[in-house]
Amino acid sequence: MKNRQVIPAFLLILLAQPLLTRAADPPLIRTILNGAAAYCQRLEHAAFRFTCLEKVKQRTRHDGRQEFVYDYQLIKEGETIREQRILKERDGRPVSTLDKTGNRRFSAELFSYRAALAPIYLLGSQYRHRFRYAVTGKRRLLGRPAWEVTIFRRPDSPTPAPLVMSMRNGQAGLVAGSGEPRVVSVWIDRRDYSVLGFQVFPAGISGYNQIVEAAFQRGLKVKVKDIHLFGLLREGIRYPTRTQITLTYSPLNTGAAPLSQQYANVPGVSSTLGSVAGRRRGTSELKIATVFSYANHRFFTARSSDPHFPNLD
Repeated sequence: MKNRQVIPAFLLILLAQPLLTRAADPPLIRTILNGAAAYCQRLEHAAFRFTCLEKVKQRTRHDGRQEFVYDYQLIKEGETIREQRILKERDGRPVSTLDKTGNRRFSAELFSYRAALAPIYLLGSQYRHRFRYAVTGKRRLLGRPAWEVTIFRRPDSPTPAPLVMSMRNGQAGLVAGSGEPRVVSVWIDRRDYSVLGFQVFPAGISGYNQIVEAAFQRGLKVKVKDIHLFGLLREGIRYPTRTQITLTYSPLNTGAAPLSQQYANVPGVSSTLGSVAGRRRGTSELKIATVFSYANHRFFTARSSDPHFPNLD
């Protein structure tokens, strides 16, 4: 397959230099953050080893829906994370591990690396000085009552600001956003402060600016939606069960020609799936939605230094 372009991983790991000291948090958010930090400490010190089935679904314009099933293994020991995927099925048909072409690691091109540990980098006490936090609502998620906490990028952050569209003298251009854009909205269990899920916004997406620039050079604008859910609870630790990443491309100028094969090299539109991936919405939008689901978890070890959560072997 030609003209493939690897899609950057879609999960922030915002490892920045220490920032200026900020004002104390209001009582409610302080309580939530302290509870979430304690959860993140358990997660950080936990050791686990498990396998599960990773199912990947995506629609393509020419081939309809395609599905992949992987044997997925995750091992966490201290700060070491090892992931392995072996493709088992493609569109319901078994794939031999000897078939190097058929066993191409599609999910490695569009995958949120270290998703299981993302809460640490967002809510861990050692990282909180990098962000501003606000309680933005309540909701039920995965059958649990949750706080919605929105995390903002601080103006003094050394990480790159997301690019935004700007019009000057009738010409569209890209400029760095200002202020405190949203990084993530995270949903925190109101009873045990575990992380039920989160949505990543442009300020928190690694490689977002490259995607925007590549699309802009071809006369396109792009919207990204990246949602992660942690539906499996074991020994006080939540594990990912579903990820959905959606890219929607549309022309910069109203009335532009419909999207076509000429956009095959735009990130997300061309992948190891082959033909132009996505589904048109009307004549001017191309939507690429990829869903990862994780099931049939089998745990071999799960250990934590926290005395309230005993070891499993």
